[in-house]
Amino acid sequence: ISKNDDARRAEDQHERRRRLRAEDQHERRLLEQLRRREDRRGRRAEDQHERRLLEELEDQKIDDSSLEDAGPVLDGGDVEAGVLDGDGAGDVQRGGVAFRRAAVGDARGAAGGSREAYVVARFDRGTVPATLLGVTARDVKKSLAKHRQYRPRFQLVSHPINHFGEKTRWVLDLVEAPYEETDVGAILVSMLRGRSVPWLVDRQANSIIGNSDEIVAYVGAVVAPAIEDPAKRQAAETLCRRTVETMRWEADLNALGHALQGFAYGIALNAPEPYRRAGRHVALTAWGAYEGRLVPLFDRCLLVTCYPLIRRFMAHALKLTDDARKAAYRQTLDAVLAKADDALKDSPYVAGDHFTYVDIALASLMGAVLPTVVFAGEKPKWARGRFRSFARLVGPSSSKEAVFPPALLAFEQEVLRRPVGKHVLRLFRDRRHPATLLGGGPETSSSKLNETGSSAASPAHYAPVPNKAPTQQSTWS
Repeated sequence: ISKNDDARRAEDQHERRRRLRAEDQHERRLLEQLRRREDRRGRRAEDQHERRLLEELEDQKIDDSSLEDAGPVLDGGDVEAGVLDGDGAGDVQRGGVAFRRAAVGDARGAAGGSREAYVVARFDRGTVPATLLGVTARDVKKSLAKHRQYRPRFQLVSHPINHFGEKTRWVLDLVEAPYEETDVGAILVSMLRGRSVPWLVDRQANSIIGNSDEIVAYVGAVVAPAIEDPAKRQAAETLCRRTVETMRWEADLNALGHALQGFAYGIALNAPEPYRRAGRHVALTAWGAYEGRLVPLFDRCLLVTCYPLIRRFMAHALKLTDDARKAAYRQTLDAVLAKADDALKDSPYVAGDHFTYVDIALASLMGAVLPTVVFAGEKPKWARGRFRSFARLVGPSSSKEAVFPPALLAFEQEVLRRPVGKHVLRLFRDRRHPATLLGGGPETSSSKLNETGSSAASPAHYAPVPNKAPTQQSTWS
């Protein structure tokens, strides 16, 4: 019997709670209906009041030509503050922007004081005519300019070690184009977005230009003619001008760039076991995995976490394990570098007697495989010191034999002994940091470049040293 009583009491309590909830919901619905009804009444009253004011103004036949003609009709909003003085002039503030009301003079007296109420009422509803409010487009521009952040015209999208990106960056620096750079995580842009870097965004023309050669031609057509200094303008136009000779070199240097990718990645990603971790560290640094200031955190985490997968993808895409393909890469390198050596014997620059984008392209391509020279120093020449992890890679406390695979160091010394290597170092020294469009001729004194082509100002621990066994201590461990 006691169990049945407890069950009935529980059912009664549940029924009472259900009725109370239903009553509360019914009351809330009634209150909401009353609130909506009052809102509709208020809006109808405002509309009626506005119509009466408009009828009064039409009856008085006020000439609006006595008011200051002003800009466009503005969007609505609540009146935060309104001050109308005796002459009908005043300030009405909305959304933190002050709008000046024109003096109406005798027209206010003709309206019997109702014009000010009409202006405030229309402003609250967001339908104030510009001729009544006296707002000029100049006032709006001044107010908005304080909060508008300046953004340069161009945006360059690249990644740290991309040599075609360095070529584009170098040209933009030389012609002093207004641009900002956005860096991404190297190979990820190809894997996730299906496109290669660099590309240039022109915000003024609402255009995106891909391919470094097309970007240089675009900069030469858009930026170079607008340079005010005649000497710099002529030098910039010469720098970006495409001729038959430079277009021939474009094809050769594009082939050199792809061959360098396969050759360098084959060394870094397929290094023998004692240097496997060194190759991994070099590759991740070059891709921007340690650039906490520039490369997005998601890209950096993905590079480090997915390095084994990326390594396999690169090996498959570039056929790094194919001996025939590796031999083809090396053959292309030797052919193009020999052609550049022959060109530099007869002229100070690769494409003739003038400094052109072909020299920049060659220096950018070869600079990526000269790390102990181009990346050395407190502020490396590469990208004008933009990427700090490159400087840490070859810092004073680093041992280059422990950081870089021996095959890459051997290739670097081989290039530095050639005329093309000396030409590349000369361009990085005279034309890169700081970027100089005028001056920086091809002549180089023996006091500045030693026999290997390396700078005399470079740290002593980067001088050529005999081959020796790798040390156990390294910066990547």
